[in-house]
Amino acid sequence: MFFAGTQKKVVGVDIGSSSVKLIGLSRVKGGYHLESIGIAPVPKDCIVDGEIYNIGGISNVLRELVNASKVKGASAFTGVFGSGVVVKRIKVPIMPKEELEHHIKWEAEQYVPFNIDEVNLDYDVITPNYKKSGKMDLVIAAAKKDLVSSYSAVLYDSGLVAEGIDIGSFALYDMYKENYGSTKEEANILIDIGASRSLINVIEKNRCVFVKEIEYAGEYFTQKIQEQLGITFEEGEALKVSSEDGTLPPEVEKILISEVKKLAVEVRKSLDLYLATASELPVGDISVVGGGVKLVGVTKVIESVTGIPVEIVNPMRNVAFNEKIFPTSYLSHIAPFFGVSVGLAIRGLRY
Repeated sequence: MFFAGTQKKVVGVDIGSSSVKLIGLSRVKGGYHLESIGIAPVPKDCIVDGEIYNIGGISNVLRELVNASKVKGASAFTGVFGSGVVVKRIKVPIMPKEELEHHIKWEAEQYVPFNIDEVNLDYDVITPNYKKSGKMDLVIAAAKKDLVSSYSAVLYDSGLVAEGIDIGSFALYDMYKENYGSTKEEANILIDIGASRSLINVIEKNRCVFVKEIEYAGEYFTQKIQEQLGITFEEGEALKVSSEDGTLPPEVEKILISEVKKLAVEVRKSLDLYLATASELPVGDISVVGGGVKLVGVTKVIESVTGIPVEIVNPMRNVAFNEKIFPTSYLSHIAPFFGVSVGLAIRGLRY
């Protein structure tokens, strides 16, 4: 967490390459309560690889959601992602906390491909029994300061109060933990299949210990449909989403299954890397979230290629709501898109 405040009601804002998702949550006994929710498309090329190239364009989209949701002036948390963000698991010699605070900057310079003075840096010790191993096991997280500033500017320009800027993968973990819990006997794999990238998280002993972004995601699949059928990107997108209502043409289904297999193979490679370099526990199951879960064959293909059971996550599993205001059918339809934003709101309520 790069900066934070404390409020009883918090808005989580997920600013993605294809859409902005906003959700307002409050704490209630036994969980959370839905106060507001909204999603709106983002103009093309406003965000590329997590970098905001058109702050005004994104702010306009979010401002409309803020006004429609009546959350102007609310405390908000958002998350950053892309090449400007680094999450790395490392081992360092055992040392006192005060010494580690000074040492971590030098250590991070070996793994962060930016000037260390130009990033916000944080870390977490993830090995409770490190005295037995002789090494301290850490996860370091770094985000470029100008990246953090641009996301903060969007929140302020949209009428929200930027209370915290987090890393998207950590917010995703919080969403999962609050809805499904975690185990100390197995590692859980959480995959967010978004528009411009898919995010692979490994959760081990109540901590996010491995993060990887891959290109196989919604826009990539649409591009392959476009190329192989000789149609426009918009036509390819329309065909891709037709799988939601069961009207997917056979030729499109064939393309999607083939390309989703590439996603599954990359997941398998990432798991092999984790098991070879950072694993302390066996892998339990794979949970998937994001708009990509609506694509035909996603869970079956990933399960077939990895040999690991796959389930679809509901980010609002433990979120209570008023059915007269938020129809169950509507929330069920949009819920997969809100994994990160739910996690951001939960993280915000914690601070």
